[in-house]
Amino acid sequence: MSPAATKMGPRRRFDRMPIIGHTLAGIAIAQQFEPAGSGGSGAPGPVARALWMPMVVAISYLPDVATQAGVWMGSESAQQIGHSIPFGLVAGAIIGVVWARLGGGPARLLALLSAGAIGLHDVMDLLQDAERVPFWPLSSREMGVHWFAFENRLWGEALVFGGPFLIYETWRVVRGRRTTDKNPTSNQTAWVGRGLVLVVLLSALTVLELRGERERQMVEAGALRRSGKFTEALALLDLAERWPSSQGAGDITRGEIYDRMGDAARAEAAFLRAHRRDPGEFWPVAVLAAHYASHGTAAERRQRSAPYVDRLRREFSGHEAFRSVMDRIERDLLKAP
Repeated sequence: MSPAATKMGPRRRFDRMPIIGHTLAGIAIAQQFEPAGSGGSGAPGPVARALWMPMVVAISYLPDVATQAGVWMGSESAQQIGHSIPFGLVAGAIIGVVWARLGGGPARLLALLSAGAIGLHDVMDLLQDAERVPFWPLSSREMGVHWFAFENRLWGEALVFGGPFLIYETWRVVRGRRTTDKNPTSNQTAWVGRGLVLVVLLSALTVLELRGERERQMVEAGALRRSGKFTEALALLDLAERWPSSQGAGDITRGEIYDRMGDAARAEAAFLRAHRRDPGEFWPVAVLAAHYASHGTAAERRQRSAPYVDRLRREFSGHEAFRSVMDRIERDLLKAP
């Protein structure tokens, strides 16, 4: 971004998602639909039944797993694909059919259960983030709320999701949902299943901690840029974009640094990458408008910035930073050639 606009300070949004909540939801689903193990034809065997709960919990995390796999492979649409309800329903149906063939059990029930667990994941995410696109690619409309967007993720989720889970567990005990099993799972095999559930949860917590570290690195890179330590900031941005963040997450800050270094071409390239990554967000449009408004002759500045300035006025006039951004752009456009 141009030197005149470097104090705008865009804030990069890192994805919000429940961690404990998905585990508790998976456990509850697994308990509610746990196979009785009657020993009839097509019934799952002891090993398959022991793996029932970790399998359901793992499926409950599938949108996040798919998203992180896409991020690792450099996909710019990883978030949309991984958390798309239409894709999730199709994936759930496929998983259910494969699961039935490998482990036994009714394919229709397993397909519905898998699709339901994935759909519940997406709904829970919508309660913590108002910028989801749940019906992509059928619709690019952003949806969601910030009702449960906690400052302290783990404690907040333990309170909001843990309460209903405890109520459900109490209800199970009171209603005596445990039935006599003709083919009980051995204690050793059952503990393997519980251990795998713990592995899934610890893996999710590890990714959460790594994402927090990447976010701290991104913030620190911004501070280094503001203090004029451009080489250090660029190096830290490279670290901040490592998995489980994604390549290009720091392009706006990178573009600001190149602009301050007088490298307009590389600054423009970084801002364009940021715009391709999030074309519907305010800051990628704003930094491009500001960059073009501050480089070239008066005629060039006005011509190249015009499409982005028009979008700012048309789509983002209600943004909290709109007025300050427009004031800087207008001052740059009025400067002599």
